Amino acid sequence: MAANTRAARGTTLIETMVSIAVLAIAALGLVGGVILALKTNALASRRTQMKEFAQTRIDRFIQMRPQRIPTGTLGWVNYDSRMDVGSTFDPAGSTGWVLDDLDNNGLAVVDLLAGPAMVDPTGMTAGDDLAGRTATLNAAVAGQTCAVASVVNDPQALCREIHVDATTTSSGIPILRAYVRVTLGGSNDTLILQQDLSQ
Repeated sequence: MAANTRAARGTTLIETMVSIAVLAIAALGLVGGVILALKTNALASRRTQMKEFAQTRIDRFIQMRPQRIPTGTLGWVNYDSRMDVGSTFDPAGSTGWVLDDLDNNGLAVVDLLAGPAMVDPTGMTAGDDLAGRTATLNAAVAGQTCAVASVVNDPQALCREIHVDATTTSSGIPILRAYVRVTLGGSNDTLILQQDLSQ
């Protein structure tokens, strides 16, 4: 009989408050998981854009005649002293990298992947002018490095640098070893691709 009386009476205020507290704690955990998933997705999108930007330069290297590709190797037909580190190049280092202005012929106005810098379209809103912002960014980095303030302070900026050495494989075949580094502005996030090219 006592059990029937309790069931008819319903739940107490304390029981309801405890239930709400348990649900709130569970909801906070769920919200935290959703926020983490959104951040991870945004980072993956940016990394994909960085890789595409770097791969574009590698693809253009493959299409170029080797003699047109500048290297930091003294004696190479298209020697660029800015790439010459005087010893073995360290891709993780800060010396030997040169702003990728190889397509500095107005192509960046038509092809956003041609310039040394571009605005990451994954973070753009519908009202943003991607081409206009990219052109402004390319003008700001011209003759500079990726450490220029307009890149460093813009979390949507991508900046591309290159380094190439004329070398040989272990079997003595002459090659060009090309490195492409893309830096994401507003962070220390970089992506480096390497490609060996035939001479």
